[in-house]
Amino acid sequence: MHVDPDRCPSPALERQTASKCSTRDQQSSRAQKRHILPWRVRRWLKTRRRRKSERRRIEQSTNCLISLPKAGRTWLRVVVGKIIHTHYGIENADDLFLTESQVAQTDMPRLFIAHDYDSPALLTSEFLGRRYAGKRVLLMLRDVRDALVSAYHHAHSRTRTFDGTISDYVRSEAGAGTAIQYFKAWHDCRAKLADFLLIRYEDMHVAHRESIRKSLEFLGVHGVSDHVIDEGIEFGRFENMRKLEVTRNYSARELQPRSGVEDSALKVRKGQIGTYKEELSKHDLQYIEALARDLNGPIEWLFWDPETERSEQ
Repeated sequence: MHVDPDRCPSPALERQTASKCSTRDQQSSRAQKRHILPWRVRRWLKTRRRRKSERRRIEQSTNCLISLPKAGRTWLRVVVGKIIHTHYGIENADDLFLTESQVAQTDMPRLFIAHDYDSPALLTSEFLGRRYAGKRVLLMLRDVRDALVSAYHHAHSRTRTFDGTISDYVRSEAGAGTAIQYFKAWHDCRAKLADFLLIRYEDMHVAHRESIRKSLEFLGVHGVSDHVIDEGIEFGRFENMRKLEVTRNYSARELQPRSGVEDSALKVRKGQIGTYKEELSKHDLQYIEALARDLNGPIEWLFWDPETERSEQ
């Protein structure tokens, strides 16, 4: 019988083909293993990698900007970022948002920016005291009731990670209990920090220029003129920030809209003080206040009182 050598593979070719098949099988097996990992394990691994990266960045930084979620940190970063861009003459016209990379283009001390809010089990003064020992921390807070309302709309309409009612959210794992723990942990760990500055969302409304100048001085930005500060404040007006988000004319991913249909899906939603009075029920408010007492939360931090604020000025 005649055998056509062109159709009969050589032993070397057979070995090469077998090797390629084996490699593909191994790659497929690894991909399948990654795919079948429980989502909780995948989330844990992702969080672990991020935490390791954060520890390194904290070690390399002098200043830290930390914020309760939905406490106005994006607002502060828009205003301060614009001021830094002008004050230092940063060439990139799109580099207007306060980031660690923007700070690296100036003579400011290195800055770490985070919420540090994702794991309720780690929200203790002991953990935060170890994590930020010897660091200078600018902490942004907001009346916990307003913060919960804003966080609910963010989770329900923007990220679509929560589909219950606002009352359900207040009582959820991500709700009032975790927020109060966050306030208490930071309140109790301040003695372990090199320096500490508290900036409230409400302060940004009632004493905007003063709050911005305090923030700038704390972050190491000195000698900024009132004119440049006023330009930054004007740039960060609610109407302008919402316009930047809706028209996508701002490069920062924090202001990229996820939905153009619902106002509640926008990052810049209302920008007001006291909206909790319209959205939280009497029972919701009683629940939050009782929980604050039970958890020994710092009342003067948790609940903003305009009368107290005026008497202190």
